[in-house]
Amino acid sequence: MSFVYPWWLAALIPLFLWATLDKERLKQASLPLPSKLIIQNAATKYHLLPWLLALLIIALARPVIQKPHTTTTSIRPLFIALDVSASMRARDIEPSRLEWAKEAIAKLVQRAPLKTSLLVFTSNPLLIVPPTEDKEMALWALRSFDTSNILTRSTDIQKLLDFVASFEGKKELVIFSDGGNAQSFRKPKNLRIHFVHTATASGALIPTKDGYLKQEGKLVVTRLNEALAKIADFNYNTDNFLQILNNIEAKWSTSYKKERQELYWIPLLLTILLSLYIFTTLFDPFLKRLRRFVPLLLIAITLHASILDEITMERAYKAYEAHKYHKSAKLFGKLPYLQAKYGEALSLMHLGKYDQAAKILAALKANDPKTQAHILYARGLCYEKMRNYEKARELFIQAAQFDSDEKILRHIQKLAFKKNEKKPVPPFAKQKRILQKSDKKGNRKKGAGGSNMQSAALASNSQGGKKSSKKQEVLAKKGSQMPLSSELYQTINKGYIHESTPW
Repeated sequence: MSFVYPWWLAALIPLFLWATLDKERLKQASLPLPSKLIIQNAATKYHLLPWLLALLIIALARPVIQKPHTTTTSIRPLFIALDVSASMRARDIEPSRLEWAKEAIAKLVQRAPLKTSLLVFTSNPLLIVPPTEDKEMALWALRSFDTSNILTRSTDIQKLLDFVASFEGKKELVIFSDGGNAQSFRKPKNLRIHFVHTATASGALIPTKDGYLKQEGKLVVTRLNEALAKIADFNYNTDNFLQILNNIEAKWSTSYKKERQELYWIPLLLTILLSLYIFTTLFDPFLKRLRRFVPLLLIAITLHASILDEITMERAYKAYEAHKYHKSAKLFGKLPYLQAKYGEALSLMHLGKYDQAAKILAALKANDPKTQAHILYARGLCYEKMRNYEKARELFIQAAQFDSDEKILRHIQKLAFKKNEKKPVPPFAKQKRILQKSDKKGNRKKGAGGSNMQSAALASNSQGGKKSSKKQEVLAKKGSQMPLSSELYQTINKGYIHESTPW
């Protein structure tokens, strides 16, 4: 605790001297009234006056405490790529593949607990939103992207994979696409691919202004390409795509700040109550009765605390079920019970904080064998996510000794031959893009500043600030789309006249 105006505390020194020297006089003090008016001299409380003044001086000094405030932000963004080729106009998914994918991406962006980056691609990839926590700006860019300005119509997923992989570090890439026409793909090592099947196996025709797309006089039927599904780490359909949030490996950065909390009101409130006690008889009847009810009051406080704990536990469970893991972890952390600590650990696991979750679980011990198995199993999952497979395998074996559940045995088999991997490379925020030779040559040309990173019209807006927030308010009020800069489409339209399969 500290004081905003500490020099006020110097007044306590003469106050202490006065209270010490005039101690007897303060005890014998009385109201300045004629003796004829006084029936009986009752015990006075004026010896408490120095305490009253001391509390007032402390209030004037403004005591404060520095309360730590923790903020957590993601430093490993989630890349979301949308296929905007001609085949995405097919209507085997209602209202169309493209429209459904846009709605699904909007839901994913709103619920993602980490930074998101949006890309669109045809035969060329284009970054339209750099990694940002500004969800409103990302959604605005998604709605504002106009496919009528795109000249390229074919699909080249390999270029997309290579482009995202050109950034150092491990990345999570979500692809909303029908898979294109390629029969094989080369998967970069630093990518974890989540493929959302935005097409059906039966396929559909591709609508055009004149009817349906034809190639050499025959109607073109576009179907789901399973080639991408073979190299993808996770595959999803239109019903379970939100499971992506449970499968991503997030990396977090925690910053600590101190906020000043004022406490002057505490000594000020005590000053008011003490002055009422000294100069009035307001509290005398209450204090006499309070002595009788002290035991009952202690019991009531204990019962009240237990009821509040039950309410907090119920709120934490509801937050956990609603996937509000930040809130559930905070509520569970307030309670000292085994179930609450276990719930806090599970919430932290969903947030990607596996190290913290493992520490909490390591301190938990249960008498029930099944409960102990659950704790060990959760610890094993934490170490598995942190790629410490030896420790994870050891914990799964311990869990199996308490409860031979099938899922525990499956994890033991899965990690039987896995070895610990190296530590993850530095976060995306501190990395630079590795330029290919073709990129370097293109940047030397006049007007070639339209690279994907440079041509992203939203790059400046993703930094937040007053200007971007004001812009969002205007957009929200108008409720209409604002067209993105025409320069943004130059990269994705490159080479459109050479397309052999324009869909």
